[in-house]
Amino acid sequence: MRKFVFCVLLALLAAGQTQAADERGRFRAKGVGSQSCASYMTFDKDDKLIVETWWAGYVTAVNIERDDTYDVLPDVKPELVNAWLEGYCRDNPNQLLAVAVHYMVEAYFPKRSKTSPNR
Repeated sequence: MRKFVFCVLLALLAAGQTQAADERGRFRAKGVGSQSCASYMTFDKDDKLIVETWWAGYVTAVNIERDDTYDVLPDVKPELVNAWLEGYCRDNPNQLLAVAVHYMVEAYFPKRSKTSPNR
């Protein structure tokens, strides 16, 4: 459990840095987000599960940090997100996974749920 909490905190930090960026739009990606899309396309099933855990932490950070947002991915199955990432990475092999996940969040953001269903 302690290891899981550390991974989530690391993802939160990486997500915050991705949004913050410096004056030139640069940022330091952490964890698996620092891998290229080309690398991601060679990952085996276990490595892709690590990526799924990483993007889930990133999405959680977005849910926490973005105003007017309860869930960026309501009713979106992980398989659909993974397929989106595969397509993006196939088309953009030189991009970082952190950037791919950022663009995935932005693609889904207009369909986010803004409030908890359990108000």
